[in-house]
Amino acid sequence: GFVPSERAREEVLAVAKSSFPGVSIGDQMQLGDGAPSGFATAATNALKQLAMLEEGRADANDQRLTIAGTANDAATADQVRRALRTGMPQTFSLADQIRVREIAPPGPPGYP
Repeated sequence: GFVPSERAREEVLAVAKSSFPGVSIGDQMQLGDGAPSGFATAATNALKQLAMLEEGRADANDQRLTIAGTANDAATADQVRRALRTGMPQTFSLADQIRVREIAPPGPPGYP
């Protein structure tokens, strides 16, 4: 996608690298006018919160950010949702598709 400046690119890459240590981060961002106001703030907030999930993804389309993924538990899911809402620029809308990992019920007594 597009980033509004080299500074925004560097900020997003730095947060990606610190949020996902040990993961190879590829940079396919291009400088251009296509990035909406508040892009760097929205992107870095999303990256920080994605790191709290077992798995997930963030998609930005215009000024709408969709976060989808699985949290270990309800408390983590709530924490991520709160941080996303409070850290999101007012120029963006947020679509939350975070779910809580389902834990299989234990088997019957004596079941290994």
